[in-house]
Amino acid sequence: MSNATLFLEDIPLPPYTLHPVPSLLPPLSDLHLSLAVPIVIHWILSGIFSFIEEFGYCQKYRLHTSAEEESRNRCSRWECFRGVVMNQIIQTLLGIGLGMLGDGDLAGKEQYDIVIWARRIEAARGTLPSLLSAVGIDSKGLALKFAGSGMDLVALLLAGRDCGVSKSIPMMGGQDINEARLRAWEMAVAGIIYWYIVPAVQFAAAVFAADTWQYFGHRWLHTNKWVYKKIHSIHHGLYVPYSYGAAFTHPIEGLFLDSIGTAIAFGVSGLSIRQGMWLYGYISFKAVTDHCGYILPWDPIQLITENGAYFHDLHHQSWGLKSHFAVHFTFWDRMMGTYWADKSAADALYQRNRNTAQRQMEARSIGAGKAAAPLT
Repeated sequence: MSNATLFLEDIPLPPYTLHPVPSLLPPLSDLHLSLAVPIVIHWILSGIFSFIEEFGYCQKYRLHTSAEEESRNRCSRWECFRGVVMNQIIQTLLGIGLGMLGDGDLAGKEQYDIVIWARRIEAARGTLPSLLSAVGIDSKGLALKFAGSGMDLVALLLAGRDCGVSKSIPMMGGQDINEARLRAWEMAVAGIIYWYIVPAVQFAAAVFAADTWQYFGHRWLHTNKWVYKKIHSIHHGLYVPYSYGAAFTHPIEGLFLDSIGTAIAFGVSGLSIRQGMWLYGYISFKAVTDHCGYILPWDPIQLITENGAYFHDLHHQSWGLKSHFAVHFTFWDRMMGTYWADKSAADALYQRNRNTAQRQMEARSIGAGKAAAPLT
């Protein structure tokens, strides 16, 4: 048997030597960079939304009026800003401390892992004739048809791992050359799986894990009356959320709901520290846009999930407190019966809030005018 007809499992796995991954942005370590990324995204994005609000841009996309903010919020912008900064300091220090307990990312095993994936692809290819036969398809006959039309690689795929079948198929490029091309194809697909598909699946698993923790943890913060009154009600002092108010919580809630939840998501998904930067950055981006108070038509979150600014803002209203506990998807709210399905009713309640706030502001203005009028 020539080398071209060897199966990948017959070839020794490549040796490897692990070494630390160089820092992405020296002299800052990847750990410290991963802690900085969500904070930088938080304040840059919050600054953009604050600028839009300050100068009156995109008013037709705004969920609330200034009158609502003035009459309904139970904390000032300064109190919110101070609380957010305090939480970010606490969570950053916690991240640094936990990071010191583990090692950094290691590299050097990439080619070894790619060959492992290529072997898996080859093993899966070996089952193809049996699968086709189970549904009444003659894989050998089909392979002969593809080979006759010049599609030699497809013919080899259909032949599976049966050397007798594959060698009986006449190929335009020559048997050994085509089998070598097939090995190269398997390695290329394995590389795509290793570098792109696996990280994408890990990222999706991390977001789902974070959403699961957030849903049940967040719901508990509401169902336990003492916890809600002493801890979670601080965040709900923002009936009209500020964009940077996403992290305005009691420090205990910040650690329980955000820090622990993100750590669990990172751990169960198997992400590297560098891949974790994407996770933390996305979570920060999502939190700010959920609290921005604008339903923008170009919001990329809306392309991924219905759980966006409108979805979460509804939860901040007095009539929506028992709905929409998830922060990334709508799956758990739909499954657990906390999904608000009647959008027309929600829109009517939003309008009622606007009208009430406007009347209150006008009444205060009239009262202030009378108080300032000179006595006659």
